[in-house]
Amino acid sequence: MKQEVLLRTQWFTVVSETRDTEKDPYYILDCPDGVVVIASTTDGNVILVQQYRPTLGADSLELPGGYFAFDGEAPEGAARRELLEETGFTATEIALLGVIAPDVGRLRYRLWCFFASAVARHQDPPEATPEIGGVRSVPPGTLIEMCRDGRLRQSLDLAAIWLAVLQKRLPCSLV
Repeated sequence: MKQEVLLRTQWFTVVSETRDTEKDPYYILDCPDGVVVIASTTDGNVILVQQYRPTLGADSLELPGGYFAFDGEAPEGAARRELLEETGFTATEIALLGVIAPDVGRLRYRLWCFFASAVARHQDPPEATPEIGGVRSVPPGTLIEMCRDGRLRQSLDLAAIWLAVLQKRLPCSLV
């Protein structure tokens, strides 16, 4: 097998891979692993972040999360860091829901999904910027309704929420 790096940025690397049995290369987008956090407050609400997404050309409501900040950063540490950076909340308890492969067809990275219970405000959330528009808190029923009606549309968030529902960490009526 032959591999060649075609492009390297701080966010991703494009790799061309050609197997001995094939003549045409296969292109892979190599990214650092990431985390997403379903953060539940002491009153049971779930924390969301409003962010501008250039691919949509619009704001998107999402769970807090992001990429590992440096080589060797532990998944739970990355989850705690992203939660604090994006929302100002910290978690006493945090549990791994699962590790998913966002797109096995072209993307090479893993997403570590966490559930943080009884999160509390540790510091003020970051000031609203053109990229991050603010932090919201919604009841679990509203979160599920937002999944149904498309207000939450980030597929990786939907996968993490589904893992939390399956593990009975989020109450959900599927009817």
